Amino acid sequence: MERTLKNTVSVVVVTYNSSALIGECLKSLSSCQEIKEIIVIDNASPDQAVSWVVITDNFSGVKFVANQKNIGYGAAVNQGARIAKGEHLFFMNPDVIVPHGTIEKLVAFMESHPDCGACSPYIQTPTKPWWYSWIVLRMPVAFARSSKKSPYKVKFLLACATLVKRDFFLQLGGFDERFFLYYEDRDLGYRIREKGKFNYVVPSSSVIHFYGKSSATIPIEEKGKILTESRWYFAKKHNLRGLKLWSKIYSPIQKVLCWLASWL
Repeated sequence: MERTLKNTVSVVVVTYNSSALIGECLKSLSSCQEIKEIIVIDNASPDQAVSWVVITDNFSGVKFVANQKNIGYGAAVNQGARIAKGEHLFFMNPDVIVPHGTIEKLVAFMESHPDCGACSPYIQTPTKPWWYSWIVLRMPVAFARSSKKSPYKVKFLLACATLVKRDFFLQLGGFDERFFLYYEDRDLGYRIREKGKFNYVVPSSSVIHFYGKSSATIPIEEKGKILTESRWYFAKKHNLRGLKLWSKIYSPIQKVLCWLASWL
């Protein structure tokens, strides 16, 4: 007997100053039959009251949790995971639009691949600057991946849109909450592989990620500081000597890139 996949997914969306984005994000989820519940965790945003009004006026079934302090992205996802009731978790950013069928395809893939620890759709970034891939030397990799049609393994998945089984996520301890922002997804991918599972990208499903919109209110210098701290902690945690050295070399370069990004 074929197993039904309906109502198995708890969606967790973490917001910070995202009242202008959350409406379209939640609207894009309205046709997904796999969704059991949607949980929005607001990390003490200055516009928290506005987000609450947008959600209560237009999306009455959504659970809204208003944090009194910003506990960080990973900690907020963990908070949502602990109260979720679905078999699967789909955590995502509020600047992501989920086309029809995306989550269904991810759930079907995970159920048919026992070695899958987590999976994500192909992430389209229409607002990412054209020069971004060149600056971070990712153009060859991005081009190769965009041409793939079959699911493929990666070291880690981007936290802006990832599906994982709730029990497995909690067994892993969820995200490491010592990462306030950035690198928590790399760390999770590392620990998934340590458990003998794999991280897959499923190109037949996709989302649209309006790159940088959900963190646009954070000053770019502060982003750079947080990124540097997270990168260093990740390198120390997993004893990655090459990354430690690269972090020391790259940190001053990053300041210049932050200035360039701000100017552009």
